[in-house]
Amino acid sequence: MNIRDELKSRIIDPFPKVIECDIGWDGLLYDLHDKLVAVDPNYTLFQVKEKFGGLRFYYSASDPTLDQIFRSIVMFYEKLSLSVCEMTGERGSLMVKSGFYKTLAESFLHDGWTKVDVTVNLPRPLEG
Repeated sequence: MNIRDELKSRIIDPFPKVIECDIGWDGLLYDLHDKLVAVDPNYTLFQVKEKFGGLRFYYSASDPTLDQIFRSIVMFYEKLSLSVCEMTGERGSLMVKSGFYKTLAESFLHDGWTKVDVTVNLPRPLEG
């Protein structure tokens, strides 16, 4: 099963079973899911999407005592998404075009996208 199908299978009703981001983040989604399953194999999802150029991952741990570790893992990957092109998976930067934000590779600059002047403080890699 590919990562998108795996994540869709965890989305609970009444939420639509869709992943609302482009394939460049599939590697991030795979790694994020792998980390979460190692902590709680029974976690559920509400939504996975791009918003304002970054990954948003709305979830519920099956055990409330795991909320803090889940929050830390998800925040790491949400911040990391701001340095990965949503379209290609290459190194990216937050860009804007006609009021829409996306994290994209340098090659998209010729398509009318412009870099957003922002400093992204990426967290340290997770152990394990």
